[in-house]
Amino acid sequence: MAGALGGVIGAIISGMESHGHKSPPVALIAAFLLVSIEEGLSVLEYAERGKIPVSTMSRHLLDLGDRNRKGEPGMGLITSRANLLDNRRREYMLTAKGHALREKLGMAMQRAAEV
Repeated sequence: MAGALGGVIGAIISGMESHGHKSPPVALIAAFLLVSIEEGLSVLEYAERGKIPVSTMSRHLLDLGDRNRKGEPGMGLITSRANLLDNRRREYMLTAKGHALREKLGMAMQRAAEV
């Protein structure tokens, strides 16, 4: 089981590195997984699910987006849009790159389950 988990984690890191991020921190991986599991939530909702401060989750979501918190190119794995009912609230979804990475993770998890 430990080897299978290592394979899934390796797939996550490999997928993120292929999108321009070197050795992503575990917290960034966790933020990506939260959005992958349930798209369309706000930064507050992801922070609550991840049990981290809202400001920290906001930075992670920026780093996973088109532009990171420093205004440099981000990973391009997620995007956000204004909520239709509340313009102050943003909803986060996977981009095409994010969906491709989630698909790669799904295949890695399926292989791990077969072991």
